[in-house]
Amino acid sequence: MKKAIFIAASVLALAACAEGEQDQTSYEVRDSAESAGAVAEMAADDSEAPQLTDGSAAIPASMPKLAYQYGYSYELPSPDISRLMRKHADLCEKQGPTSCQIIGMDLSGNADENDMRGTLQLAVAANHARAVGALLENEAEDSGAEQVSANIAAEEVSKKIIDTEARIRSRTQLRDRLTEVLKTRSGSVEELVAAERQVAQVNEEIDQARSWLKETQGRVSFSKLDVNYSSSDVVAGSFIDPIKNAVGSMGSILGTIVAIFMVLGAIVLPLGGAALGIRAIARKFRPATETT
Repeated sequence: MKKAIFIAASVLALAACAEGEQDQTSYEVRDSAESAGAVAEMAADDSEAPQLTDGSAAIPASMPKLAYQYGYSYELPSPDISRLMRKHADLCEKQGPTSCQIIGMDLSGNADENDMRGTLQLAVAANHARAVGALLENEAEDSGAEQVSANIAAEEVSKKIIDTEARIRSRTQLRDRLTEVLKTRSGSVEELVAAERQVAQVNEEIDQARSWLKETQGRVSFSKLDVNYSSSDVVAGSFIDPIKNAVGSMGSILGTIVAIFMVLGAIVLPLGGAALGIRAIARKFRPATETT
């Protein structure tokens, strides 16, 4: 409060000294005096109001940390799928790497056979995900695509993050104690060797925990957004598919018939040959029997 009053008094004294100067200067001094008075009032108000340590509205620590995942699916003619995918990719890149990043693209199938499918995988800043999704929907609508599904899923990872951070702190303390033992060389040779091995193991655990923590925090900061594309030419496909299946099955049917004849031949021919041989022998001995 004293500091604010001192500022106001100083500015008022400056205004008295500059009384004989030009009008513009007097306006500037008057503005400064008014500003000083406002500072004094703010100082008085601030003495009663609670203060923020960082000067901004902090998010409560108890707020849940959610890792969101968005999914959109569109149907459109096969030749248009690749074009829409490129437009969506360009739209993401225009947002900048701090807002949207392309992490995967996949396009497969044959446009001539109306059998195209594609997937575009994006990582979008969590606070921009809904806005980017709306831009993708508008672009798809302008391209004549039909949205067949849209979904949002969230995973609560607050407890996992807290547990991992606590584990990192405890393992770090253990590593520091073991390192101190190695520095002082207090203990037997066996104990020092065991301490070195344990330090290496603890370091590995800390690295793994930090890697998982970084990945999870990244999932909270950047939401995953998948866009799926499929062909809308289902009528032509449903007419051609049975014909393709019939043509494909003809080979197996003919093969089955040939196999049956081969099996029958393998059985009938030996039996037929044996029957003919018995019949020939019977004819040979029949006349001799009648003569006797």
